[in-house]
Amino acid sequence: HAAGEEMREGRQAPLGIGDADRAQQLDRALATRSAVERNESLFGSRWVQGLASGEADADKDGRITLLESFTYASRAVQRAYDDDKRLLTEHAQLDDDGDGRGSGTPGADGVLDGALARRVGFGGRAISTDPRGRIFITPEAFADMDAWHATAAEIRRDEPVMRVEAEGWTPFWAITKHADVFEVSRRSDVFFNTEKSAPGPDLQYDMLQAFGIELPRTLVHIHGDVHNKLRSVTNDWFKPAAVRHLQPTIESIADEFVDKMAAMDGRCDFAADVAQPFTIRVIMSIFGVPQSDEPLMLSLTQGLFGAADPEYLGDFSDPLAAITSSINRFEEYFDALSDERRENPTDDLATVIANGMVDGAPMGERERLWYYIIVATAGHDTTSFALSGGLERLLAHPDQLRAIQDDPTLAGAAAEEMIRWTTPVRSFMRWAQADTEIGGVPIAAGDAVLTSYPSANRDEDVFVDPMRFDIGRPDADQLLSFGLGMHYCLGSQVARREVRTLLAKVLERVDTIELDGEPAWSGAHFVSGVKHLPIRYTLR
Repeated sequence: HAAGEEMREGRQAPLGIGDADRAQQLDRALATRSAVERNESLFGSRWVQGLASGEADADKDGRITLLESFTYASRAVQRAYDDDKRLLTEHAQLDDDGDGRGSGTPGADGVLDGALARRVGFGGRAISTDPRGRIFITPEAFADMDAWHATAAEIRRDEPVMRVEAEGWTPFWAITKHADVFEVSRRSDVFFNTEKSAPGPDLQYDMLQAFGIELPRTLVHIHGDVHNKLRSVTNDWFKPAAVRHLQPTIESIADEFVDKMAAMDGRCDFAADVAQPFTIRVIMSIFGVPQSDEPLMLSLTQGLFGAADPEYLGDFSDPLAAITSSINRFEEYFDALSDERRENPTDDLATVIANGMVDGAPMGERERLWYYIIVATAGHDTTSFALSGGLERLLAHPDQLRAIQDDPTLAGAAAEEMIRWTTPVRSFMRWAQADTEIGGVPIAAGDAVLTSYPSANRDEDVFVDPMRFDIGRPDADQLLSFGLGMHYCLGSQVARREVRTLLAKVLERVDTIELDGEPAWSGAHFVSGVKHLPIRYTLR
């Protein structure tokens, strides 16, 4: 902070190469100030702007000082150094011996040395970053999926295992081919899920920790024996035989929403009026909670997974605040639900989670909270996006839509193609635990890899004419939308039943159906899809 003040007032002294402590201190201040300003564009937060200007001395809850704030921000954005060649060349000699460390670097174990190491690839070679790799982490890119898939196809052809270095993000390898995503998913002994498996900027995770909020502990974010033990709590509940018992409930809810469509005078936003509330209703019925809580659950799931989309920010000015608020409100809601189910157990999923045991002891409070959250969010947003995005494609292919109307048994095959085409979960991050290779590219222990499921599901080496929507596709069983291996989606059977059931019910009741405006895609890089689908229709 002191060095930053001197820097702002122009009073800093010239640095001597031997003045390591002073150099490191100023380096941190320079990196912090410039990087916080750059992260202002990522989050648009008035609080972050205050940090950059030195006007804020505490966060909203008064739990963090300005100096601590700079420390957290500095730690999160040191990686942005490798975009600033001027600082690297001014304060350190570039690596000349291939060991990943700059000789003569001030504070050799400090900020600059780490930045240099991140610039150096295997054997000391410099890493060049293809700007096309930004499509995997830029929320706005997912609002134009035609352009996204065109770029992804180029990457699969030119550099299917692509190194991506983006400002504010830990460098990672984007995995785009079906075979390579399959391999990473299968090799759970080498590639681990962690608390940062949901892709996000470094600052997002550091600030969550700064606010005293623990990083996520869902089944997606843990690995190994701990994951297997927690998954076993509900595994029997989601087995195919058990899920079959949900079919009457799913059909009843689907009938209710088709009746709702019938009462809307032939026009609705299928995504917002039908798909989203339908999937929420199914999840709420699985939990055994009242319909009156559905609006709250919808706002919380959108605040958590759709926070990068401005439409879902609500009263918040930045995504981090929306995420933080959603987690806190989830905690309040599910703590009360757990207390109720422990006192009055039923046969619903909430009772199973509330009374879950791991190693002979009750599940921990944080693990229980995140269990509820992953079921609520993963079971809602993903399925609703598959429904809305799938119907959008059927409207573009009226011959296939009519085929389902004429033969409702085709709804099952159509659901598979809808899930492949939409692939609502865009990616996960995994971390290599040992040196290995993917697609012939060396991956070092500690490296992050991003598994791009939409790209894998359009791989020309696996799918015939992959850019064509086809409900009769012979290779639909190769889809990777639900993942693979240890982290295969626990609720995949429920999701499939929801999609095929609602699709069949809707097309059974409507005579004609077409677009009534332009569809809109959500701009979010983790879970996203068609968020608005205006349609007009007539009933049989």
